[in-house]
Parts: sequence; C-alpha cells; structure tokens
Amino acid sequence: MAQRPFSGTFARNPKPAAQNAAESDLDVQQAATKETALPKDASMQSDVSASLQRLGNSVQHLRAAVEYRLKLDENQGELRSEFNKMNDERKRLAARLDQAEGRGQAMQQVNQDVSRRLGAAMETIRTVLENQAQ
Repeated sequence: MAQRPFSGTFARNPKPAAQNAAESDLDVQQAATKETALPKDASMQSDVSASLQRLGNSVQHLRAAVEYRLKLDENQGELRSEFNKMNDERKRLAARLDQAEGRGQAMQQVNQDVSRRLGAAMETIRTVLENQAQ
C-alpha cells in the first residue's frame, strides 16, 4: 500500500496557530450547541455535552503542553549556544594555562641555573677571602 504524504492541519491550513486554536474552540462550542439543539434523550445530551467539555479541556491542555515544549526547545537552543561559548572559553583558558606552565618551567630552570652559579661564586669568594687571611 502506498504511503500518502503528510496532509495534516499544518500542511493544509497556513493560518497562525492562535487563529486555528480560536476557530477550533468555536467549532467545539458550535458542535455542543448543535447537539443540545437536537431533540434527543436528555441523558444522551448531557453525556455528549460532558464529552465535548472534556474534549475541549483536553485540547486546551494539549495546547499548553505544546507551548511548554516549544519554550523548552527554545531554551535548549539558548543553553546549547551558551554551552558552546563556555566550551570555547575553556579551550582558550586551557591554552593560556599551558603557556603559563611552559613559562613557569623555563623560569624554574633559569632559577636553578642562577642558584648553582651563585653557589659557585660564593665558594670562589670564600676561597679568595681565606687565601687573603692567611
């Protein structure tokens, strides 16, 4: 069996969602009015009215859930953007830390070299002073 392309409400009806929502609420109310206008059993009419009321409430809850989900998706996009910015900043700081560590190691080697030279100079000065004292 061939599969038909999507032909849902959004594909057929380019009206904004708020306009569709108002029209569908009106349709539900009109259907409820038509049902109550027909001469049927009173208990059946009350059952139909109650069902239409529950359907209307369900549609409202569904709309609220969709709006909530859209907000979450928007917030998730913002969070991804913020995460990417923070990740870029972390990479930049890691590179700067690596550079600082390299400079620190170089300074430590220079410090050891200077310390060794000072020690040798101090020994030379002691030797010279002892030779002069004798």
